[in-house]
Amino acid sequence: MHPHNFQQLANLIRSHHVFSSQGNKPQACVEFQLAVFFCRLGSTGSLFEVCSRFGIGEGTWPTSEERKKVNEGFENLGGLKNVIGAVDGTYIPMRNAPNKDPEVYFTRKKRYAIHCQDYSHLIQDDDYLLGDSAYPISPFLIPPFKDPSSRKHKKFNQFHSCHRVVIENTFGRLKARFRMLKDLDIKMVKMGVLFTCCAIILHNFLEINMDIWEGDFNNNIEEDDNGENDNYTLRNNDEVLKRTG
Repeated sequence: MHPHNFQQLANLIRSHHVFSSQGNKPQACVEFQLAVFFCRLGSTGSLFEVCSRFGIGEGTWPTSEERKKVNEGFENLGGLKNVIGAVDGTYIPMRNAPNKDPEVYFTRKKRYAIHCQDYSHLIQDDDYLLGDSAYPISPFLIPPFKDPSSRKHKKFNQFHSCHRVVIENTFGRLKARFRMLKDLDIKMVKMGVLFTCCAIILHNFLEINMDIWEGDFNNNIEEDDNGENDNYTLRNNDEVLKRTG
């Protein structure tokens, strides 16, 4: 993260009431608290290791103008109009079973994880989302054909994939930037959700400010919810598509 973006973010959150001391003991400065948080996000080590290092005890939907830019961005990828986004789920693995209702968080990959998902009620007017074949077709979502039996169906699926690739790239870039999201050492689901939401907000902030993480994110692209990788998508990754998400 570039120093000027770090300072800009610290200035943006400085006035929030959470940084106001409630008792006689003053809080550490915002920059210090932010640095500790970033270190925790970027580490696969334990909370104790991060605390020892620092010597301490243990979103918005596009506006009308932005919507137009999103529509145009997707149309430039392959020609589909009125696409407002690509939707998918991703697992945020947990190292240990959650304290409460652990069976709810046990995935098909035989691991405990938090499942991230978007809100459908944000879709407006003629906009629609693109999803993989695990999603049912609806007035606001178009998936590919589950069993393409004709040349037209296969061609449509490839056409669909070159637009939907941005969501897979987005998750890949997010997890490549914050290694903690590959293996949360947390037992409380609410804390895991909080870390994940903060990471997503921070990632978006950095991407908007062109603080681009250049790590290899292809190894972070997961299987779709139907258990299959989109080979067409992976073969057609390039720098433009990596950044579009």
